[in-house]
Amino acid sequence: IDAPKEACEGDDMNITLTADCADKASVQNYNWSWTGASSDLTANNETANIATKVAGDYTYTLTITDNNNCTSQAKEGYFSVYEKPEISFNGSTQYCKGSPANIGINGNMSSFVWYTNDADGSIVMSGKGDDKLTEVINGQSVFYVEASNGKCNNHSTITVDTFPTPHFNITGNLEICSGKSTVITFAGTKAGDKCFINEGGAWVQVSSRTFAPTVTTDYLVRVESQKYCTNDTTIRIEVKALPEVTINDMVNGSADICLNDKIPLSAASTDPSTTFTWSNSLGTDASIEVAPLATTTYTVSANNG
Repeated sequence: IDAPKEACEGDDMNITLTADCADKASVQNYNWSWTGASSDLTANNETANIATKVAGDYTYTLTITDNNNCTSQAKEGYFSVYEKPEISFNGSTQYCKGSPANIGINGNMSSFVWYTNDADGSIVMSGKGDDKLTEVINGQSVFYVEASNGKCNNHSTITVDTFPTPHFNITGNLEICSGKSTVITFAGTKAGDKCFINEGGAWVQVSSRTFAPTVTTDYLVRVESQKYCTNDTTIRIEVKALPEVTINDMVNGSADICLNDKIPLSAASTDPSTTFTWSNSLGTDASIEVAPLATTTYTVSANNG
């Protein structure tokens, strides 16, 4: 009897047994029988087809009856049908764009191969046991997985989706003068986005915040989407020193004059970008001349931008 010794389970799997008799002309009947797990046997003379979906060990028997109604001794054979590996996935199928996946495979398998799209796709990884897919996912991706348990192969597909990275809308003055404060507002670009600021290692939700640093300071902020994708960035609030101003080469200087006399006043700063504004509507020149009719205090304001 010509027959395979083993096969893998499958839907409507056909096992073909072929008998070879030296004197075929004398054969009246081929008597096939089959024992084992649930199956259907269809015999057609020297050929028998067995359709089974169940893994297990099988025994088949053939006797031949000739034209004289004599029956041969039984010829037995053995056949094993092995289970295909079951494939199931563990891990999320949804990731933020640019994040690595973390998907494992469960099942009675000894090895597996991940492909892109289908069996004709590129190999993404080969693995075994607890090996996981850690591919960086950008956009929706379909993976085809073929697994083996050493006897049989099986395959399955999985679709992995990704969500876009959220972005910020940050408004407010990021430059302040020493001793001043600024209000910064934070928002995402999509409805439902949330913003956070890192305070001592903890993320605190924020929509606006008043900042009054004494020196230039960086702050770590985060925007989070409704799909829990995040985007971190650093904002820097620059603290500018107040300009140092001298009048007539003296700090808080004073001068005495006689009535109807004139006196020049000049303001100076170590910062060449400084501009000046005098009180009493005396203009913005660094040097002015005044002729007060009574004792008068003049104030100059300095601005370095």
